[in-house]
Amino acid sequence: MAKSRPKPKFNPANHKKQLNRHHRAPGEPVDPDSLLRVDDVLRLIPISRSSWFDGVKAGRYPQRIKLGPHTSCWRARDILALSERAGTRPAAR
Repeated sequence: MAKSRPKPKFNPANHKKQLNRHHRAPGEPVDPDSLLRVDDVLRLIPISRSSWFDGVKAGRYPQRIKLGPHTSCWRARDILALSERAGTRPAAR
């Protein structure tokens, strides 16, 4: 039998860096045709994470799009429209 390689050890510091590269920097313009992850949404809509998910469940906020079992996103166009109605207007591309 072929000898298998040992699995690399989990390094939380590298994991956090890898996750952060997918998120937008604060103040970065938002393309209305893009998809936003929850951290990106919460930068535009200043509420807590739990309040956001409660509002999504109640129908006050746009419904999420499931990309996988642990990956959800929202249409940037819907979030931009919500922020304009709420009075927090982010920069659009």
